[in-house]
Amino acid sequence: MFEKLVYKGFSSTPNYDIEDKLIYGTVDGVEGLAEYESDTLEGVEQAFRDAVDDYIEGCDEAGVPANPRILVLA
Repeated sequence: MFEKLVYKGFSSTPNYDIEDKLIYGTVDGVEGLAEYESDTLEGVEQAFRDAVDDYIEGCDEAGVPANPRILVLA
C-alpha cells in the first residue's frame, strides 16, 4: 500500500490502521523502538523523519552509535 520511506540511511514501510485512521510504523534496523504516526498522508514522511532524528539524538546522548543494522542506499 505504501512505499518505503528512507532518511539518513534508515527505512520504514508505513502501515494504516483503518479503525483509528492512523498511518504508523517503526524505523527498521534500530536497537530498541523508534516509532511514528500521522493522521494525514501529508504528515507521515515528516513523522518518520522526526522519529529518525529523535533516535539519532537519543543515541548521541547515550554515547552509542546510531547506525541502522540494515543500511539502505537511496
